[in-house]
Amino acid sequence: FEDMLSQIVDPIITSFLHSSIVTKQFAIQGISAGTKTSGTTLLVRRGSYANPCMAIISMYNVFVVQRFLVDKFEKNTRIIWLDGHAINENLDAVWEHLFQTKPIHVKRLSDSQSKIDNAVVVNTVSAMGDEGLGMYGWETGGSRDPALCSNSTLRMFRDFVFERYGITQRTNNVGDSSCRLTILARKHHMAHPRSSGRTDRVLANLTDDIDYIRSEYPDCQVTVVSFEDISFQEQLNIVSQSDVFVSVHGAGNIHVLFLPPHAKMVEFFPKGFTRRLRFHYLAECLGIYYEARKAKTVERFDDKKISVRLRPKR
Repeated sequence: FEDMLSQIVDPIITSFLHSSIVTKQFAIQGISAGTKTSGTTLLVRRGSYANPCMAIISMYNVFVVQRFLVDKFEKNTRIIWLDGHAINENLDAVWEHLFQTKPIHVKRLSDSQSKIDNAVVVNTVSAMGDEGLGMYGWETGGSRDPALCSNSTLRMFRDFVFERYGITQRTNNVGDSSCRLTILARKHHMAHPRSSGRTDRVLANLTDDIDYIRSEYPDCQVTVVSFEDISFQEQLNIVSQSDVFVSVHGAGNIHVLFLPPHAKMVEFFPKGFTRRLRFHYLAECLGIYYEARKAKTVERFDDKKISVRLRPKR
C-alpha cells in the first residue's frame, strides 16, 4: 500500500488515499465484521444526494479508491452509503450505471448484508472539494501554482464516465462555422422533499438573455437546456458536444468535467458568489478555456434566493 502511494505524484490524491481507511475488522452503524464476503465493500458518506455537483464529487472519490486501492473494478465490489439521504432516482441510477452495482443504504442492510470482512471507508475530501482547492493553492486569495493543476485522475474519471455511457467527445474548435453553444438555464423544481420548489439564480428574462448571448457569439448555434428536465445520459450527450458552455454559477457547472478539451466555459456570478472557484479550477486542470462574468441580481425573495440577468445594463 505504501509503495503504491509513493508512486503517485499528485499530492492531493496521495493525501486522499492516506486518509481513506482500509480495514479488515470493521464496525460502524450496524455493520459488523463477520462472515467473510468476497471482494471489497466501499463505505461512502455522500455530501449530498440531490446536488449534482456533490454527487459527482462522491462518485469521483469512489472511482479514485477503486482505481488505486481495489483490484481495478472487480465485479463483486459493494457500495454502502453511510448517510440518511432519501432516494433520488436520477442520481442513484448514475451510481449504479457507473459502478455496475446497486448501492445500498446502511439503514436498509439485511443481517446477511451487514457482515463484511474487507472494507474501505471512502474519504469525503477530494481534489474537487473545497479542501482540495486549498491544497492546490486555489483557496480564496491564495496563490495559484499551475504545476499543481495537472490532476490526471480528473481525466481518468471523465474517460471512465464516457466509456460507461458510450460517449465520444466533439473535436471541433471554438470559432468553427459549426460552433455549438449551450446555455444552461436553471429551472424551479423540487430538488428534494424539503425543497420549497424555488431554485436559486434562475434567469429572470430568459428570452432577453438568449438574445444577448447570441449577439456575443453570432457564429454559434445556440441551444438552451435545463438539466432538471433530462437524464444524466442526455446531459452528457449535450455537454460533450458543446464548444461553448454558458451558465450562472451553480451545481450543474460540474459538467465542465465533460466538455471537449477545446471548449470554453463562461460562468456568470451574481454579487456574493464571485469567490467560488471550484469550476474555474476544474476548467484549468482540464485545459478548458474559462471566462468569469458578472450577473445582475434582478429580484431577491423572502427565502434569500434570487433571480438574475446576464445582459449588462444598457
